[in-house]
Amino acid sequence: MKVCTDRASRERLWKDSDRMYYPKGVDDLDYCVLKFTAQRGNYYHGLKNADFSIGELEEEGRG
Repeated sequence: MKVCTDRASRERLWKDSDRMYYPKGVDDLDYCVLKFTAQRGNYYHGLKNADFSIGELEEEGRG
């Protein structure tokens, strides 16, 4: 998990409705973005539970 406090990361996810919680806007010191990098995932589709790795997704994207 990485804490992103740079303005570009903050602006990417900022919505005007967030001002209710962060009155100083995108520059509010209490506002940050948390970034995580997954290595595996799991989803449910067609009455089946499926596992996948991020590497598999990356390989499919190259094809």
